[in-house]
Amino acid sequence: MVFWVQASAVRRATSATYDETIYLRLAADVVRHGDFTELIGHGVAPLPVLLAYAVPAGTVAPGDLDEIDDARFAAQIDQARTLYALSVGVPLILLVYGWMARRRGVLAGLLAGGLVAASPSVVAHAAIATTDACLALASLVTLAALAAYGERPSAARWLLVGGALGVALGAKYSATFLLPVAALALLPRARLAPCTPARGLPLAAPWRHLLLALAGWAGLALVVAWALHLFAVVPLFSPIYAPVDYQRVFGTGPVADTLLEVGRSLLVPAPL
Repeated sequence: MVFWVQASAVRRATSATYDETIYLRLAADVVRHGDFTELIGHGVAPLPVLLAYAVPAGTVAPGDLDEIDDARFAAQIDQARTLYALSVGVPLILLVYGWMARRRGVLAGLLAGGLVAASPSVVAHAAIATTDACLALASLVTLAALAAYGERPSAARWLLVGGALGVALGAKYSATFLLPVAALALLPRARLAPCTPARGLPLAAPWRHLLLALAGWAGLALVVAWALHLFAVVPLFSPIYAPVDYQRVFGTGPVADTLLEVGRSLLVPAPL
């Protein structure tokens, strides 16, 4: 309730941000036409956009957004913010509370949850329908899964880590930072275990386990993230934004033009 009162005040007192106007249009493309081209071209992961905007975007065709009146547009952004605060902001606070209460008791959980609920940064990001709060929530879920796997490894907990990584990638592509974090979480177990290489294999069993676990998590995360993109395939280089973005990398000339054309024609899973 502490968070909800603050988020409601922010929602009523502020107009749409620049990003929110873009996300509404991108969500309309996906909901009305199943088209992920613009979404991927902007480098935006789908989970927070669809959580917040799938319902309001479903009431308007993409072409109508140019002619929509201000009052209706403001109502759609307000609806998206309400859905986002409920689906992302509240669970973020409850997760912090639950995790701390499980480890240190209810009073510690209340203190931790209260600090997060009253954090100006958390309130600001979770009260508007953008992507950062969703990344924070997905990252915390992944860290909790990693902690559980580190305490007592099992196949179910291994799958939970891979699935959580995929959801985090579906929330924001910068969640790739969680892969090296996962490696660091596994490192103590590999270092402390006996390091006797198996016959014919150069790496000791604990290190092989670390590499296989990471490779498996990365593969599972990609599949889950792709599922959140509804298994869409898109050109490796965006046909909309590639001329500017990729010429900065490859420059111009025959080789650069060839690479650009190959990238535009090569279809890959959307997260890639």
